[in-house]
Amino acid sequence: MNKSMVWAYALLTFILSTLLNANYIIKDDFINFKALKIIEDISTEVKTKMGINIYTISSNEKLPKKANLYEYVKSYDGNFSKPFVVLIFIPRSKRVGLIPSSEDISKMYNPSVVKSELIDVIASQDENKLEDKYNVGIVQGVSELADQLGQYKNIELIKTIPNDTQGVISIFRYIVYVGSIFVFWIFLIRPIIIRRERERE
Repeated sequence: MNKSMVWAYALLTFILSTLLNANYIIKDDFINFKALKIIEDISTEVKTKMGINIYTISSNEKLPKKANLYEYVKSYDGNFSKPFVVLIFIPRSKRVGLIPSSEDISKMYNPSVVKSELIDVIASQDENKLEDKYNVGIVQGVSELADQLGQYKNIELIKTIPNDTQGVISIFRYIVYVGSIFVFWIFLIRPIIIRRERERE
């Protein structure tokens, strides 16, 4: 067996081993190999340090209108070990959701912030492919969820990724806010002050 065949066999074994051990990816219609590895690393660390399972479902399904995500998750129920949180991403149905196994788990994170982290990446205006945005968004969502669980339990995580998206968005909002004040001053406040000064003359 030549060297190229040995390397190819080793690479194939590594990939299959990783995929077979992808215990936290329940459905991966959009998740590429690199994103899968990051999600698995984060989810494994959360399980090891906190005993909580983070599961991810990325699906290209078209759900019925007003579909209940709790009911949707039940169809995968045999794949979950409690306690857990399931991150659901179904772009065709415009659905992003977080389903916890209990009310106690739901108190450990802010679902609006986690979903926002995922959606903000996908909605960003750049030249990246939509599929790449899906992967980055899912990873960002899982990472934010893990960080919030860690903060709630006061446990430091090392596998999560820095959140640069929120910083950029915050700066953008600040610029818009300052710009709005400037426009308000130029077109409304300043003319009133000038008019009053003229009336006093």
